[in-house]
Amino acid sequence: MQPSRHPSPCQRALCLLIQDHLTDVGLIGHGTTEFGDEGTAYEAWMKLTNSQVGVIALDTCEELAEKDGFSVHSDRTRYTMLDEFCVSIPAPHAIVCVGCSASINRTEFVLTKANVTTLEPLEPIAQREVAAALDSWSVKADEALRLLFHELTGGVPPVLRDASVRSYTGFLLQQPGRSYTSAFDSWALYVQEALYPLLKPPQ
Repeated sequence: MQPSRHPSPCQRALCLLIQDHLTDVGLIGHGTTEFGDEGTAYEAWMKLTNSQVGVIALDTCEELAEKDGFSVHSDRTRYTMLDEFCVSIPAPHAIVCVGCSASINRTEFVLTKANVTTLEPLEPIAQREVAAALDSWSVKADEALRLLFHELTGGVPPVLRDASVRSYTGFLLQQPGRSYTSAFDSWALYVQEALYPLLKPPQ
């Protein structure tokens, strides 16, 4: 995994992202020499994980969409960091960008460097499906807590996952003298400030 060229900052970030994942799952050791380019990184990723396709999911992508990148579009506008990161994904692999208000220079990417497809928002899951979702995230919860998870999050997948993994609703249940309404208000404030800071109203 010796460097073969000087990658751009976004290409290097992509290589480090793949390297960190392979380290986390124990497929390469800590301190392994950094991949030289994104193509080499993906090739090793697919081989070591015995996978045919690599998909990276980028959550809260608005944060990258608000920062200037290093390249310039044909209309002389600067790429955003989100644009740069998307362009760094080598074909035929894909990146899933999750967000509320981010935009990509769709026309230029479709015509030159990428196939951009807009997906509809994930549908909230039904109460009966919460148990299966929690099991997939290795979260243990009794029926009462599963109900509270669903009621507080509305079944919205990313919010439900954050709620269950962080056990925030479990903390609320332990607060003496708290009504369901105050628990919901606390949860709504947490979601607004921690999960979706870009939706926070201006002061």
